[in-house]
Amino acid sequence: MPFLTPTVTDEHDMLATFAAQQIRQLATALHGLDDQQIRAIPTASGMNLAILARHASLVVDGGLFSRLDPEAGHAPLEDPADLAASTCDPAGVRPGDTAESLIADLHAAADRVEQRIRAVDLERRIPVPDAPWFPEDLESWPARWVAAHAIEEVARHAGHADIIRESIDGKIAYELNARVDGEPWPPEGWSLPGRGDDAPTATADSRDAGADASAPERAAMGGVLGSAEGEELAGAAGATVPSVRDVLLEQLLHQWTERLRPRLQGMTDEEYLFDPTPDGSIWTVHHRRDDLPEGAIQGGSGETVIDFAYPEPDPAPFTTIAWRLGHVIVGVLAMRNAAHFGAPAADYMSWECASTAEGALAQLDEQIARWVEGVRSWTDEDLVQPCGAAEGEWADRSRADLVAHIHRELIHHLAEVALLRDLHAHMC
Repeated sequence: MPFLTPTVTDEHDMLATFAAQQIRQLATALHGLDDQQIRAIPTASGMNLAILARHASLVVDGGLFSRLDPEAGHAPLEDPADLAASTCDPAGVRPGDTAESLIADLHAAADRVEQRIRAVDLERRIPVPDAPWFPEDLESWPARWVAAHAIEEVARHAGHADIIRESIDGKIAYELNARVDGEPWPPEGWSLPGRGDDAPTATADSRDAGADASAPERAAMGGVLGSAEGEELAGAAGATVPSVRDVLLEQLLHQWTERLRPRLQGMTDEEYLFDPTPDGSIWTVHHRRDDLPEGAIQGGSGETVIDFAYPEPDPAPFTTIAWRLGHVIVGVLAMRNAAHFGAPAADYMSWECASTAEGALAQLDEQIARWVEGVRSWTDEDLVQPCGAAEGEWADRSRADLVAHIHRELIHHLAEVALLRDLHAHMC
């Protein structure tokens, strides 16, 4: 399967291989779809698979990535469809675009990115383009940063494509990779939860410490979410007429029990605090300090704190696994659990930040379990009610909108954590 990269040998090889693999994974999400399906918009994001493919191909040749090649041209986009695609506007999908043509474009783009990264001097300075989303007070980046940004950019879109594809026909990335390679699905001797079979005793990702987890081990990984109750609920979308609540819970629980939580199992403190940047200019979780730069903020009630700044710098610093888990635990979950489900009051300044990976995962498990229990307590009638003042600008949005948003946030950020674990494994 292209799901895993080949073994890499050096920094050039790692950056080139991972960047190209993520582009090819985005292409896999289009496999087997017709013209109507690639244009479908099944989620609240307003995007479809066709525009994600168009956007990824365009940024390879016309965006920051193209500047890895000093011989490449940088002419501004003029075609209206290309201009729309550059901002992920579905108007950028052309009449003649098909799954097959977009897959071919993405594979060609992956080849070009791989060649550019392998050829570039990683110390070469690349000028910051004149665009509103790039910093005005920075003249250049090292090519190494641009190559790493290529991985971040495309991995984000590949994950988004996975969610859209599952919303269209329920096919997950494992199955799509197998079908692209002409392999049987499911693999011989496997069964799939929520798809009419008994739950398997192992997940598909055998790289991780959680891959061979038994049912009791799965329960230990995620509390109620690893239990039979959680797996039963994760299959709720197979019901004839699922409730809105069950569909929303399935959105999270399938990803959590089958992908995300197993990929966190066995995390070490070294991974938790892993810093891949060359200069250590990161936001992380650390022991409280007195020598803070102007504008820096230390969140946390104890000796272990989490970094913030006001105003937030542009671009924001790279954030470690520790920081991202802290954001998910407090900002995404604990504050919502307090606002909507009667949990203790929570905010970044009063939170007892976890100094270890084990401590952070225990906090994550607790907050996920509280969130799921709370959402499960809402009926479909409850879900159409407005969120209320606790959600600020979202006060008039429905609770269903909030739940879907929180689940997208969890899937997004925990996928980032999984990617950082992969980078740590290849860099350290």
